[in-house]
Amino acid sequence: IELLEFAASHHIEVIPEINFPGHARAAIFAMEARYNRLMKEGKEEEAAYYRLIDPQDRSVYNSAQNFNDNVICVCTEGPYRLFETVVDELIAMYQEAGLTLKILHTGGYEVPAGVWEGSPICQAFLEEHPEFGNFANLQAHFGSRIFEILERKELVMGGWEEIVMKKNEEGKWIPNPEFVGKNMLPYVWNSIYENLDLGSRLANAGFDLILCNVNNFYFDLAYSHHPAERGLYWGGFVNTRSSFDFSPFDVVKGTLTDKWGNPYDPDKDFKGMTRMSVNAYHRVKGLQAELWSETLKGGTMAEYYYLPKLIGFAERAWAGQESWGRIADPGERRAAMDTDWNRFANKVGQRELPRLDYIHGGYNYRLPPPGAVIKEGTLHANIDFPGLKIRYTTDGTEPTPDSPAYTGPVEVSGKVRLRSFDTRGRGSRISEAE
Repeated sequence: IELLEFAASHHIEVIPEINFPGHARAAIFAMEARYNRLMKEGKEEEAAYYRLIDPQDRSVYNSAQNFNDNVICVCTEGPYRLFETVVDELIAMYQEAGLTLKILHTGGYEVPAGVWEGSPICQAFLEEHPEFGNFANLQAHFGSRIFEILERKELVMGGWEEIVMKKNEEGKWIPNPEFVGKNMLPYVWNSIYENLDLGSRLANAGFDLILCNVNNFYFDLAYSHHPAERGLYWGGFVNTRSSFDFSPFDVVKGTLTDKWGNPYDPDKDFKGMTRMSVNAYHRVKGLQAELWSETLKGGTMAEYYYLPKLIGFAERAWAGQESWGRIADPGERRAAMDTDWNRFANKVGQRELPRLDYIHGGYNYRLPPPGAVIKEGTLHANIDFPGLKIRYTTDGTEPTPDSPAYTGPVEVSGKVRLRSFDTRGRGSRISEAE
């Protein structure tokens, strides 16, 4: 409640996420502990009231996090009872904070293949309800049930894009026509390779949505492939420009490389991809950046992950679609993007990063290492954000705030070590050239 009050005083709306039916391991274990305690007390009916699993389930599956016990049984009533109870508690917390809960994010993603197939309860349920077709579409059934709960409470049902999708006869995810026109808000995260156009497909199908593209807005992904850079890389690498280059209404126009940095051939790689209809532009209700915290070790590490990426994201989220997103010719569009980035990078380096050096006591944002090359005995260096000081040494020592400043091409010999520095004297990772 204190967190809600604090956020509201800073004009921030907190949207809670209660993740079902996958990612539910903590809830499952908690309700099993409750079940066992009440059964020992002889309270069998009360014990079963919130139970989340089919104890006879022998399904074999493996989640993205390597769990085989993190998915609830959607064919029993316990999950729906627990979900509604938790929602009522959340509504009460918001009311006590003087606020109104408007949107509940329901998760709904990364439900692995194989779930429910070994559950006698779900097997019987499918026999009784053949309209669902297969075990995979029991997830859509679950979504319908919790949507009804949220609709009664006048809440928008948010969730990752899977909440408005189903699997067709070939086992591929497709927009679920049952949910078109309902008060549901998918957050579209999967933008890897063949799913780059997923947001466009859902918008064209009639869904309002939030774009959360992995390859632009996942801030726990490393800045680059350098082994000293912390962060994951399953979705590639994300830096400030990755966020800045995002083109909300025509995502392929702002996507220049794949997740490993290899340049795309638009005619080949984007052939057959769906483009967002002009009539669907209004469906994009916003953008969201993600900072998954399982690899974080404290606040300063979090700041390194999200700054200055967050500045590029804010520019795109607030300014929206830039004019270069409407340029058809790839060469002209890239030139316009580079010009716009040059303007933005200068503002970041000369204005925003110095502000971050002192505001709120200063932030541990990432300082980009200089780029450097020696040609015919002359050192040439540059930096992502003009305004940061580049300092270098030629005697093998580590550059410090007192080392010579690089102001232009300079004659050198041997190995050169370089670092960028902020106004506080913090230094970047060291670059070397020889």
